[in-house]
Amino acid sequence: MAVVLLATYAMRARFELVLVGDDETFLRAAGEEALCEIAELERLLSHFRNDSDIGRINHLAAFQPVRVDARTFRLLQQALLLSHATGGAFDITLGTWRRSGKAKSVIDAVLLDEATMTVRLTDENVQLDLGGIGKGYALERAAQILKEAGVESAFLHGGTSSVFRFWSQR
Repeated sequence: MAVVLLATYAMRARFELVLVGDDETFLRAAGEEALCEIAELERLLSHFRNDSDIGRINHLAAFQPVRVDARTFRLLQQALLLSHATGGAFDITLGTWRRSGKAKSVIDAVLLDEATMTVRLTDENVQLDLGGIGKGYALERAAQILKEAGVESAFLHGGTSSVFRFWSQR
C-alpha cells in the first residue's frame, strides 16, 4: 500500500493531498493533475489578480458583460443560490453598493447570463470576493479529478478551513 503526500500553496493557503493506493507513480500523477486544477482555479478566482475572471468582473462588469470560464460561472451560480437560501447571510460581494439603492440583494447586484457565460454587476461599487467558497470549490474539483482518474482513497485540505475526503471500502 502506497501513501503519497503532495502539497502546493494557493488561495493564500497550503493545500495538501494524501492519496492512498497500490501504485505510487499513478497516485503521484493523478495528484499532480489535481494540484494543477487548484492552481488554475486560483488563477481564475483570485480577486487579487486583475487578469483573473473575478478581477476582470470587478473592473469591467458594471460597464459591460464579462465572459468567464465555465468553472467560474458555475461557482458564481452556486454562490448566488447559497446567498438566496441563506437570506443573504452568505455574501460574495464587497463594497459600498448597498447604500446606493441600485440593488436590494446580492442576487440583484450580480447578473449571470448562462447563454453567453457572462457576468454583469448592477452597481460600480460592487466587488466580488469568493474567499468564502473558493477553497472548498477547489477541493471538490480536485477530488473529482482524482476520482475520475481512479484514485480510491484520498484526504484533501485547503488550509485550516476546508477539508474533503473519500475512501474505498475494499
